[in-house]
Amino acid sequence: MRRASIITIFLFLTLILSGAAARSEEKELRKVLFYTYVGPVMGFGYNHIKYKEWNQATSLYGTEYVSGPHFNGGCAFNLHAENFIGDFRIEYMYNLNDGNHVITHFFYSIFGKYRWPINEMFGITSGLGIYFETPPSNTNYNGCAGLQVPVGVMVKTSFDTRLFADFVTRFGYYGYDDNNAKIKLSDSSYKVSYGLQIGFLFKVGRL
Repeated sequence: MRRASIITIFLFLTLILSGAAARSEEKELRKVLFYTYVGPVMGFGYNHIKYKEWNQATSLYGTEYVSGPHFNGGCAFNLHAENFIGDFRIEYMYNLNDGNHVITHFFYSIFGKYRWPINEMFGITSGLGIYFETPPSNTNYNGCAGLQVPVGVMVKTSFDTRLFADFVTRFGYYGYDDNNAKIKLSDSSYKVSYGLQIGFLFKVGRL
C-alpha cells in the first residue's frame, strides 16, 4: 500500500512537471513573433553607367560612360522576427547623369537583413537584396535590375518606432533606348551605384 502511494505521488508530480515544461516551451515559442512596420524612406547616391550602343543610323557600335547623382524617396515595409528583417520598398528615383541623361522612374527594392544587437536600442544590420527600376519614366526607359548589398544601423527610438540608415551598393543591367538618336543598348550595358538611405518605421501590427 505504501509503495502504491509513493508511485501515485511520483506520477502526480511527473504530470505537474510535464505540464509546467509544456507551458514554458509554449511561452518560449510565443516569444518568436512577427511584427510589421511601415514608414517613409529617402536617400541619395551616385551612378556609374556604361553604355554599349548601336547607332542604327550609322550601324556603328560605341561605348559611353556617364555618371551623376541620384535621389529617391518613398515608403518602406518591414517584417521583423527577432533579429531577422524582411524589407520591401517602393520609391521614385531621380537620376541626373552628366546633366544630359536625366531619367526618373519607379524603384522597387527587396532586402533580407540580419540585425546584430549592440545593446537594447542599437544594432548593426547587413544582408543581401535585389532591386528593379521600371517605367513609368520621363523617357523611353526599359528599366534595370540587379543585386544590392546593404550595411547599416537600426535604432529603437521607442517601443513602436525604429530609425534606420543603410549604405547600399548596387550592380545591375541597364536598358535605356534613345529613339530620337536611334540608339539601342546592348545586353552588356550596366550600372553601378551606391548611396545612403534613411527611414523611420512605425509598428502597425503583429502576425
